[in-house]
Amino acid sequence: MFILCFSLLAMNIMAQEITVTGTVTSSDDGTTLPAVSVLVKGTSQGTVTNLDGLYTISVAENAILEFSYIGYEAQDIEVNGRIRINVVLSESKFELQEVVVTALGIQKEKKALGYAVQEVDGADF
Repeated sequence: MFILCFSLLAMNIMAQEITVTGTVTSSDDGTTLPAVSVLVKGTSQGTVTNLDGLYTISVAENAILEFSYIGYEAQDIEVNGRIRINVVLSESKFELQEVVVTALGIQKEKKALGYAVQEVDGADF
């Protein structure tokens, strides 16, 4: 009897996981966005969109998905048992003004190029 109850409980838990798919596009021109981060809120579980803006992720039926992309506003969407969720991200109002690139940890090496000097007698240059 214990094994039967445990099996039914395990099947119920497994039934709550669904596979969600969808496409992420830009609100400006409708183009698909590659490499958009799709995370299950409150966990480290996630994925990224492919080159065509498509994603697939297995989540609980009541999960919340976080969509984020550089230069665009992040968006949280509740799954609510849906298996197809298409997302439209709008551009961020804040733009990067400048980027600073540093050479942290890079050391300068001595030049390894040798040289030779040759004298030529009586030659005018």
